[in-house]
Amino acid sequence: MILRTLALVLAGSGFLSLPAAAEDYWVADPTTGCEIWSDTPTETVIATWSGSCADGKASGIGSLVWIEGGELVGTYRGAMLGGKLNGPGIMQIKAEDGSGFDQIETIFADGEPAGPGAVLAANGDRFQGTFTGGAKDGFGVLTDAEGNFYEGTFKDGQPHGFGYLKGVDGETYLGELAAGALEGEGLLLHANGEFYAGGFKAGLADGVGRYEDNTGGIYAGQFSAGKPNGIGNYLTVDGTAIQGRFVDQKPDGMVLVTAPDGTQTVETWQNGEKVQ
Repeated sequence: MILRTLALVLAGSGFLSLPAAAEDYWVADPTTGCEIWSDTPTETVIATWSGSCADGKASGIGSLVWIEGGELVGTYRGAMLGGKLNGPGIMQIKAEDGSGFDQIETIFADGEPAGPGAVLAANGDRFQGTFTGGAKDGFGVLTDAEGNFYEGTFKDGQPHGFGYLKGVDGETYLGELAAGALEGEGLLLHANGEFYAGGFKAGLADGVGRYEDNTGGIYAGQFSAGKPNGIGNYLTVDGTAIQGRFVDQKPDGMVLVTAPDGTQTVETWQNGEKVQ
């Protein structure tokens, strides 16, 4: 399912997106007294900095090590200014599940990723693209550990704009997205050959679209909640056309049926069954 693919891709969308700090905390190198900015209270944090100091703050090029509760939680090699990560650098942060370290190589601004960069998560997720304010923003390519793939634009850390999704199950999507969901116009190809082209809303077919099932039948018309709902036309593989109102993908009410030879009849259907 393409929605599962998107969910798997999004599961990694927050890794190494550093939160903006509501307050400034400062950790002093125990040897030099040089201060390093932190986004969390500092009672259990120890930081060491190998580079130079300017006005008591870490500055220039050097190596930074974070230790919390006696455990290594992060390292950084790169540029600092005013005690914060500023400029190009490589940072490694302990993964939330403790399985290893997530790594990001990018340009930093005031402690946050803010430019082109690459991420390799401990679980195998990979991202290459741009950051703004610590979040994925702009064009990027994201592949999760299972092989699900997204290439397109991001906003606030989520797929947003236009992109291409490909799942390991063979489903693909090309089209518009908003806040991590299929939204707008797009093309969705299922692994079994079924195909939909049209509007999407909150991840489901919605609006006007065209759907071809794996038997060769084609429906063109209105959709809502992921199904044919509204006025449409269904063309069967033998050439019979059913035109009228559909409810949950079934003909409902009075419909016009056109046989392959062109003969037309008006029929009444209810819940997908002909009643008259």
